[in-house]
Amino acid sequence: SEYYHAKLMHPSIGRAARDYLKARGFDEAFAVEMKLGWAQDEWHGLFEFLSKKGFSEELLLKSGLVSRSPKGNVYDSFRARVLFPITNLQGKTIAFGGRLIDKREGPKYLNSPENPIFRKRRELYGLYYAKKCIDHVKPQILVVEGYFAFSRLYQAGFKNVVATLGTALTEEHVQVLKRFAEEAVVIYDGDSAGQAATMRGLDIFLEGDMNVKLARLDGNLDPDDY
Repeated sequence: SEYYHAKLMHPSIGRAARDYLKARGFDEAFAVEMKLGWAQDEWHGLFEFLSKKGFSEELLLKSGLVSRSPKGNVYDSFRARVLFPITNLQGKTIAFGGRLIDKREGPKYLNSPENPIFRKRRELYGLYYAKKCIDHVKPQILVVEGYFAFSRLYQAGFKNVVATLGTALTEEHVQVLKRFAEEAVVIYDGDSAGQAATMRGLDIFLEGDMNVKLARLDGNLDPDDY
């Protein structure tokens, strides 16, 4: 995480990524607080950096930070992506979400693969930060889909917000959220897919015995656009 964050903040190496974030409306203070990172368009930067620190190839493959090609070559899993470190409740980085910043081939968003310390069904992006900002008088948490929806709300001052990690809301998510809040407000995308996900989420919260409200966005907008 520190390696990628240093790349983002480097005057020249991270300029394109910082320009991208600025164009999306995010300031440098937010990038520093969230420890956002930049994975350069190179194949072995992180692998060589961590190998020199004594981390084994086997461990790096297990973590999902590097991958192996069909020919047996090891390469960095994240390239040419702005990175969102995914932390556990103690604030330790356990995975990454990466967003391509150009139109090259590949998925727009790429998450770390699941591994012994990262399970998407129980982790929520931003909960480490959100849990400290929940109002004790009205313990409510906002639930969105995706890193940029989270980031938009958080930077705008709605810091009691979390995001699911490219997967549907699960019973495990609800059980974790119940430890910190009594009520959830679901704010998914305004399009048909977002509304369908909202209704599924409503059922899961109710089945998990947690109070839930829905915030509907007009015009097919997502929270970031709105």
